[in-house]
Amino acid sequence: SSDVCSSDLTVHGTRASVIVPPARVVAPGTPVGLERRAVAVDVVQAVGMYAIVDGEAAGVPLVEGRRLELARVAAAITQTLTRTAKVVSALEGVVFTGPPSSEGPGGADMRAITVYDGGAMDRSPGGLASAALLAVVDAMGLADPTRPFVVEGPRGTSVAVRVECRAEIDGGPAIVPEISADVYQVGESVWFPD
Repeated sequence: SSDVCSSDLTVHGTRASVIVPPARVVAPGTPVGLERRAVAVDVVQAVGMYAIVDGEAAGVPLVEGRRLELARVAAAITQTLTRTAKVVSALEGVVFTGPPSSEGPGGADMRAITVYDGGAMDRSPGGLASAALLAVVDAMGLADPTRPFVVEGPRGTSVAVRVECRAEIDGGPAIVPEISADVYQVGESVWFPD
């Protein structure tokens, strides 16, 4: 791997930005058979492995109230990929994508719900899941270098991610994403080395 950018956390008021390790698409368009349909899944390494799938193609709506259905389909995708895809030994999560609730200037570019192992669903779009999405968008040649890619979560909160720089992993292209989002201080902690 190449460490072209250094990891950095920046906080400006209520907005925090962090540069994370490189993200790359490792298995684009991997076919996965579900109950009554086949879907194409992009497998992306963004620290952990994520499976990216279009929610409509998978037959699930991107709403929190359908948590059990999302978890069931995510489990089916995870089982299939870990059994059949050589690049996947374990998935961090399955990211279902769809159109944002508010498009246009100032709106999000995409809506995403991430379902983790065991069926837990992220209330936000998820930072690393959003980095994985940007890796797919960039691999398709659709990332806009002039502005961040904004991902909306199930509760309307958003994460902005942009390509900070480019890297190479195992001879293939990767991006080094910068993730930024609104943050709220809820407490302080002090660590003492023992």
